[in-house]
Formats: sequence, C-alpha cells, structure tokens
Amino acid sequence: MQSKDTAKTSSANFNEFEAIETQQWQAAIEKFLKGKALESLDIKFEEDIRISPILRANDDYLSLSNTGLPYPSSWSMCSYILVGNQHTIENINHSILDALSRGSNALIIAVNKPLKSEEILQLFKGVELAYIQVHFQLNLAPSVQSDTLEHLARHFSGQADRFSFDFNNIPQNSHLLEACQRLLGGCRPFCLQLSEASSDAMAQAFYTLSLYIDSCLEKGETLEDILRSVRFEYPSTLDYFGSIAGMRAIRILWNGLLIAYNPSENIPCFIHCNVRMDSTENPYQNMIKASTQTMSAAVAGANSIWVEPSKGIENADDFSRRIALNIQHILQSESYLNKIADPAAGAFYIESLSKKIADKAWQQFCSL
Repeated sequence: MQSKDTAKTSSANFNEFEAIETQQWQAAIEKFLKGKALESLDIKFEEDIRISPILRANDDYLSLSNTGLPYPSSWSMCSYILVGNQHTIENINHSILDALSRGSNALIIAVNKPLKSEEILQLFKGVELAYIQVHFQLNLAPSVQSDTLEHLARHFSGQADRFSFDFNNIPQNSHLLEACQRLLGGCRPFCLQLSEASSDAMAQAFYTLSLYIDSCLEKGETLEDILRSVRFEYPSTLDYFGSIAGMRAIRILWNGLLIAYNPSENIPCFIHCNVRMDSTENPYQNMIKASTQTMSAAVAGANSIWVEPSKGIENADDFSRRIALNIQHILQSESYLNKIADPAAGAFYIESLSKKIADKAWQQFCSL
C-alpha cells in the first residue's frame, strides 16, 4: 500500500508529462503495424459485435461492478446421476452418496424411468438435502412427470427450495409449472436453456421469460416468487473471454428486467453452467479444455457448475468422474476463485464485450 507522500509524488510525476491524444496513439500503432489498418486488430465475437484491443480511460464501457448486481460468493459443484433401467435404486443411491463424499454439493439427476414413491424416498437415503441442491431432468411423459412431482412432495415438500427442474426442455408447459408451484413451493421449476453464448439466444430466452412472468402475474402470483423460480442454463465454450462476457451479459439483461418490472427487492438471477466434452477428442485433451472452460464459468460468477467427465456421460468411469470434480476443487481450494466476487470486474475487454452483447440482445428482445 502506498503512503500518502508516495501517492502525492507519483501524482506529481505523472503531471510532468503532457497527455497524449488518442490520435497520436493510433498513429504510433499504425506505424508499428507497417501499413495494416488499426481495425485489423479488432476481435469479432459475432456479427455487429467487434472489440478493439485499444481503450482509453475516457472511453465508454460499462463496469458491472457499478451496477449493483449481486454476485454469488461461491458456486456449487455438481455431479451427474443417471436414473435408468440399467441400475437399481440401491446402486444409484450409492453413486449419490459417493459423489457427495468426494465434495460435490449439488446433483443433476436425469430421471429416464418412472419412479415409485418408495423408490424416490430410497434414492435420497442418507442424503442431507438441507446442504445440497438437486436439479431434476425429467425425461418422461408429462403424466409421469406429474406423478414424480407428487411423490417428491409427499416426502420432501419442506425442502423444496433445494430443488429445480427441467421438464424435458419444455419451459412453457404451464400444467407442470403449476403443479410445481402447488406441490413444491419455493423450488425453481422454470429452466431457460441457452444453446449457445450469443446475443440472439439471450434475446429469445428473455422474451420467453417475459411471457412467463406476465402469465404468472395474470394468475395472481407475486413478482418476487416468479423471479425466484427461474434458472438459466448456460454453456461454457472454448471462447474463454466470450464465455465470461456472455454470462455477465445475462446479469446485465436480468438487471434490465428488474428495472422494467420493479420488484420490491433486488433478486439475483441463478445461472448454472455446463462444461461439455467433445466425444471425438482424446480424453486427456478434454481434461485440459475442461479446466479452461470451468475457470471461465467460475470467473463469470456461475451459481453452479457441472463438468462432464472427459470420456462423456455414457463412457464415464470412476477416474474421469473424479477428475471432473477435482477441476472445481482446485479452482476453489487452491486458486480461491470462490473467495472473490466478480474477478473480471474492471477488465476493459470483458466489460466492453459484456456491454455490447447485452445491448444487442436487449435491442433484439425489444423487437420481438
């Protein structure tokens, strides 16, 4: 830390030099480029979104740290659990307990077969739901999905705030959403999946969200409860800075939504990030890529992260599942990325890209 005297001296030293105009900097850079245009250094994210690597202190870019957006202090580490015909409920319960014993504090449970009430109870035998999050992917017929919700409510209605749902990627299924709100009040039943980190995907997601909010308000539901029922799923890609900026753009758009609807409290959005693997790649290459993709999700402020095992879901073994979870352990326990709120705040490239993605998405959203 600088002393007051040192700070005064530093300020005085800078005042001895005349300020250099932007045009002078640009001329010097173009001279160094030997005839190439300054725009050749721009980085293109998508159509109409280009970022220059040259920025002056007086240039206009948004600092998210000044928008009052709440960021999570840490993220939950997810394990993927498949509930299918190939495994008994006892074996699935063992897999859940094993994942939790290795440090996972969130579960993604893909339900691919109907479950009886007693099977659901046995599924969570020995699990302290108060300390974890559970996201259900219900890959079932709508009538069977309703039965599953009733079974969950019978045993776990008092812990429903730990649950979130994906009804086979059909967020506008009002019947199931109403059943969730009636049987499992406090859960997150409205899942918005972004297939890509683009302004178009974000505009479509927020348009769907606005329709959902308006529909719920017409039914007499409170705005705050509606906003708490929403979950975003976001893909972390190999575009490191683009993935960070995309997730931050979602938070900017969410803030714009809060301003438009004006809830009585500043409710943060919940963003889950998936780190997917390429099944055609070598598993060891996938491990390296997963480390970068997971880091971008952590830096961007994900609420929960799932890292797919390097061999994929179908071929995952004990080692690949353990490594996928250990990537997150290292980022938390050794890199301490869960100790810093918004690590990318003030990084002009990420701030500029976040703002441009959000601006374009908001314009598209308003035109839908």
